Amino acid sequence: MTSERCLAQLGEDHTVVVKRYRFAAEQALARAGFFHTHKLLVLQAAVLFLTCACNPKDTQFVWTMIAVVTRLGLGIGLHRDGSHFGLTPYETEMRRRVWWYIYLLDVQSCDFQATSPQIREGDYDTRLPLNINDDDLSPDLVNIPQERTGLTEMTLTLVRFHANDIPDGPNILFQNRNLAIEMSKRLLDERYLQLCDLGIPIHWATATIARVALARLWLVAHFSLLTAQGFDANQWPDRCEVLILTAIEVLEFVYLLETNENTAKWSWLFQGYVQWQPFAFVLSELCVRPTSSLSDRAWTAVNRVWERWNETRIQKDGLIMRLLERLMKRASAIRTRQLSGSELAPSIGFNPTEMEIADSLTLGQLEDLPGDLLAVNAASLDIFRDVVSDLASIQ
Repeated sequence: MTSERCLAQLGEDHTVVVKRYRFAAEQALARAGFFHTHKLLVLQAAVLFLTCACNPKDTQFVWTMIAVVTRLGLGIGLHRDGSHFGLTPYETEMRRRVWWYIYLLDVQSCDFQATSPQIREGDYDTRLPLNINDDDLSPDLVNIPQERTGLTEMTLTLVRFHANDIPDGPNILFQNRNLAIEMSKRLLDERYLQLCDLGIPIHWATATIARVALARLWLVAHFSLLTAQGFDANQWPDRCEVLILTAIEVLEFVYLLETNENTAKWSWLFQGYVQWQPFAFVLSELCVRPTSSLSDRAWTAVNRVWERWNETRIQKDGLIMRLLERLMKRASAIRTRQLSGSELAPSIGFNPTEMEIADSLTLGQLEDLPGDLLAVNAASLDIFRDVVSDLASIQ
């Protein structure tokens, strides 16, 4: 709910209302004995609360609290599938939903804190929830509900689960990570995305989140290789060109998810997707790239995202934001000097009103762009490596 709508419907300032109900939710959890609970219902309430709190200005709080929730989940065995314990279909399904949402919050909050998630591959055998509607579930169920084909009330959440369930870590080979991303992409396309009607807002949001999440994973996998000592970008020109355009597209569509009139009502959820890696990579490129149509497009995306982060009062005292702010000032100073001696180039098209998203894992629009506008060079990689190494030093 926007501030204007809150004032019109409730007659109070949005900040005041949120503060009051947040305090009430915290008090309710405290009275339910949250910190030593063994009740799934209390844990469900905590997960819902943290989901609503998972926005840029509360990242430190969510990151801290999800550690507690994870331990509580382990304490009641959510990391083991309910089918091992002879539980009812309803209990088994609800345990799966809670565990996987804990997993998602763990990955999401740790990413913005530049730390490794608590939950690792092999720590759990809990299966993914079923692709069904809420009406298909009942405490009186005797048999497991039949999964539905197509989009259901669970599909958006399942897409987020699938897109984040990718092997990660310093010991995962680049080829294996890329293969896992490609397999996840095929699975999402076959099960869900090909059935999306992009004229329906929630379908478009589901498809866009899937594409953005997979594109980001693909970028991060390549960033690990790019920032490795001894890597020579000149030996890999085609892939480096795709990296630049893909990073820009990720920023464009994340901004569009939050601001498009058809999906703005879910912006509170999308604000949790702080794409700092693509943002840092694009800024690193802009520090060394001459003025061009592509750099103009990149600056449009960067400025929109930066302004959006300021609007949501993102925590600027965090390490990541301090590093990004420093990089933003450096790139902006270079941009000012460039514009003082040149004219803006014609823009490269990005139509934010179209309800579609390009496949970020293909060359796509690159055929129309001059090669000298796209090549990653050693100078930009050095800048990006500095950011990554500063973050790695605290892990």
